[in-house]
Amino acid sequence: MIFEWGIRALAGSKKKTVYGIIAILVVLAINSTEFLVAGEESGNIVLNFISKVAYTVSVANIVDILSCVGIYVLLCYVFHDDRKISITGIIISVLLAFLYMWCFSYKLTGFATGFFENKYQIILTLFRLFGHSCLFYLLFEMLSLKLEKLRLCDNGKGIDVFIISSIIVFAGWLFWIIMAYPGSVSSDGVTQLGQFYFGSVTAHHPPLSTWFMGLMFRLGTALTKDTRFGVFLYLLVQTVIGALIIGHSIRTMYRLGIKKTLCICTAVFFGITPIFGLFAQWYEKDLMYGLFTLLFLDKVTELVFKKDDITVRDGVLLTIFALLCVFLRNNGIHAVIPTVIALAILLKKKNSKTTMIISAVVIMVASFLVNNVIFTAMGIEKGNIKEMLSAPMQMSARYIRDHGDHVTEEEREVLELFFNDYDNVAANYDPTCADPVKNMVFVEKNNLPTYFKTWFKMGLKQPGTYFDAFICLNYGYLAPSEQNAEATIDMPVRDEVSSQLEQMGIDGHQNLENVQILSKLIYINMVFPIVRYFTMPGVYMWLTIMLLGMFIRRRIRTGYVLILPNVINLLVCLAAPLCNAMRYELPVVLSLPIILTGAVVLFAKDN
Repeated sequence: MIFEWGIRALAGSKKKTVYGIIAILVVLAINSTEFLVAGEESGNIVLNFISKVAYTVSVANIVDILSCVGIYVLLCYVFHDDRKISITGIIISVLLAFLYMWCFSYKLTGFATGFFENKYQIILTLFRLFGHSCLFYLLFEMLSLKLEKLRLCDNGKGIDVFIISSIIVFAGWLFWIIMAYPGSVSSDGVTQLGQFYFGSVTAHHPPLSTWFMGLMFRLGTALTKDTRFGVFLYLLVQTVIGALIIGHSIRTMYRLGIKKTLCICTAVFFGITPIFGLFAQWYEKDLMYGLFTLLFLDKVTELVFKKDDITVRDGVLLTIFALLCVFLRNNGIHAVIPTVIALAILLKKKNSKTTMIISAVVIMVASFLVNNVIFTAMGIEKGNIKEMLSAPMQMSARYIRDHGDHVTEEEREVLELFFNDYDNVAANYDPTCADPVKNMVFVEKNNLPTYFKTWFKMGLKQPGTYFDAFICLNYGYLAPSEQNAEATIDMPVRDEVSSQLEQMGIDGHQNLENVQILSKLIYINMVFPIVRYFTMPGVYMWLTIMLLGMFIRRRIRTGYVLILPNVINLLVCLAAPLCNAMRYELPVVLSLPIILTGAVVLFAKDN
């Protein structure tokens, strides 16, 4: 509240002076080092303090001046009409500041103990928290103002927007799949193709995805007698589907009132940003799931604003899109069912509510029958439950590594029922990837209650260790702390993967110069100013948090329905085995434009 008092107490030139002081303080805070500050250590308090101050900040040339000017301009823009301080905005900004500081600390050191190492470090931590909170508050308010002031248009059906947008996305992705011909194949993609090829499909990967990838491969091979074209055909079909779904979502944006120029810019963003082309040429399941999640959310957005005019046809289409999400990723049902139920609660007309309830029931029944009856009858083995236990496994492993001497005999006996090689758990623990530990786990459902009881008791003894394990496994999602394109541009070279390709008769040879060109484009996307943020999973997490905060501040229940699938998909990311996997976040990335559009429409109605 001191910040608000300072803004309100002065007017005219005095207010601008305060803006200038705040801008300088924020620049000093955001350029303070993330590491423990070094300096003279003597009995002279003044010498210690000044010495530490000397090593507190570092910044690239010109950046501090530009940052100061930018923050000053932001202050003038946000408060030019005496805009009130938002409590929700303060909470969101402090949360983001906390995440930003903590995540960078864990990325650089694996710990956060340096924040409170000594009195000076505590003061610096609080100062940095204040500066980052001010900056993120200004960014939050700037985004709010931009969305509130965006004017809607009375647009038509937008058939031309759909066609133009689809062509732009298709052309952009076609460049990538042709240059990378026949395409790069992920390890999971090789596994799925091998399951189809050798007739050993399991539910570890979604069987629908496996069958579709395999059928495209078989069709392409049959048409040309060339297995390379079999791989390419799946990528080509994926590109066509992607262009049409993204084009359709942009058409929805246009029909809701977004200017045609912004719609086309959205298509250009998806078409030419290298990371999307990179995923288009990657033989892997997650892009397809992300696209159909976008289609599902596109339909939800349409129904949200259609409200009481929902027809049976709408319910059928929503159910079909939802089921595609459910069967294209094993955790897809977690995002779909809550959204359909929330939509049923939001609607007022009895017929519309009934349609949504029936849709939810059909989705749940179909999912149960397929996964538990049909797959069992077909001899398809279920996936292992350990895939859902990345976070607790990492916490246990870090506890064993850091406090192994304090593990009791009783606790060890329980952990040995869970880890099949307890003595090597500590050595295999990787803070940013759960796979090494996960591969040591053998889970029987009847042992889970005992394990989690022990896991909980151990966590009470060392909660900081569990927190450290969780943040290390998720810092890439929780803050824009790291770039990660993730998808590869060339065929895998690992022996077990390349040998599988050879067994299926696939020649993975690619044009080396083309691969080098694409690799440089990805490098540019990851390191160049501004565009590098498109490859940061944490950026999309933050945008979702900000939008959720705006809906909470305005108490717009409709917004909760729109953003619910993204919130759940982000929670799934936090339970994933990798700390910054962009492929897990693709549903959120692809759907943000349609969510932003929904926010603009809702804010316009609320004004």
